[in-house]
Amino acid sequence: ISIFRSILKIDMIQVTIYIMSNITIIGHYFVGKTAIIRAFTNPDLPFDLKYEPTLGTSMSKIEYQGSTYLLWDTAGQEKYASLAPTYFRNSNAAIIVYDVTSRQSFEAAETWLSRYLDIVKVDNPIIIAANKIDLTEDVQVTAEEGRAYAESHNFSFVEVSAKTGEHLEDILKILHEKLPPPPPKKEKPIEFHQNDNHCC
Repeated sequence: ISIFRSILKIDMIQVTIYIMSNITIIGHYFVGKTAIIRAFTNPDLPFDLKYEPTLGTSMSKIEYQGSTYLLWDTAGQEKYASLAPTYFRNSNAAIIVYDVTSRQSFEAAETWLSRYLDIVKVDNPIIIAANKIDLTEDVQVTAEEGRAYAESHNFSFVEVSAKTGEHLEDILKILHEKLPPPPPKKEKPIEFHQNDNHCC
């Protein structure tokens, strides 16, 4: 997916092409999808314990090692499930998040995967992200279970904590490795011919 900006100069238009990858973040509600995105975009802000469900979807942009990623945060509540496919169609990769303290969210990962693959017919990179590993006393899903699930589909697996930031960069490293690198930015001049005919 690409967008462009135009810089108008005298007799010349300068066009710079930017390549961006759409990353769809999906999963059960209350697994920390929005918190992960906030940790990427505002790492210096204190962690917000207040839960506010995503309504529909939202988008954030981050840059990592020369690549630009658009992170699409989709609602995990079932009443918004019908909206999610709209944001799957242009997806270049997916991050399926579950909460290690909620077996229900882990079991729901398969449902979200099916919904994603029903729309996205290409072999996009998919990352299984086990969030909230800082809550060690409340773990219901072991790392071995999560890794086995990811490996059974040939997906990448990462244990993370949106609260502490632990291993979050591993997600970006995987995206950078799995997605095609952006082409060099080129500024291509396009001639702009003024109309010298004068009226009246």
